[in-house]
Amino acid sequence: MKIFKTLRKSLAILIGLFVLLTSMTVRAEEVSVKVGEALSYPNGFSYMTHYFYINDTLAYCLQPRLGPTSNGNMDATEIYSDGDNGYPLLIKVLACGYGGPNDITSQYFPGATDRERYVYTHIAAGYAYMSNSEMNSTINDITGLSNEQFEACGLGNFVRAAWETEYKGTVKLVKINGYQDIGYLASYSLPEKTIKIDLIKTDMENVGLKGAEYGIYRDEACLDLISKMNTTDE
Repeated sequence: MKIFKTLRKSLAILIGLFVLLTSMTVRAEEVSVKVGEALSYPNGFSYMTHYFYINDTLAYCLQPRLGPTSNGNMDATEIYSDGDNGYPLLIKVLACGYGGPNDITSQYFPGATDRERYVYTHIAAGYAYMSNSEMNSTINDITGLSNEQFEACGLGNFVRAAWETEYKGTVKLVKINGYQDIGYLASYSLPEKTIKIDLIKTDMENVGLKGAEYGIYRDEACLDLISKMNTTDE
């Protein structure tokens, strides 16, 4: 009887673990993928890409040297900036790329059209994505550009500037193994920072004055209050 109870208890534990693992399984989300207008690389580079859309959201080809996929419904997953298999540079490049929340492409590609800024973001995103799993690959292996071309057009400085930011987030990814992966920035955030500010209100004689009130504002006109600080004491 004791053995039977032990077996029954072990079986219950196994069933519980099975249910837990089943509930934790990540299921792919089906999305609509559309291939848009073809775009030639700027500066005479002998490659091209397309506008891509995932559920009508502008996306990017993340494997620059592969041809486009076709329209259709496909499975999508998410990849993250953190973790052992994270893609921190990809999230930062998309956050700083064309249409991103910290779009700096006009600064690093001055005079470029919107189409060209999209293409440059695609090349940088492809470099960030592919170099994650192909660390021994050269820039030319991944993007089709030489080191000199990559630097001369501003891509090197753009990627380095993006890397210096602190963006974290996720990328919605349609992974078409052996053909082409496309994705877009699905979520992003900046890590919260705690800042300590000490203010001392004094008169002309450097004597402390109590009762002063200070606020931290988002705008120069001091209309958009973020936080009111404690009233100063003696």
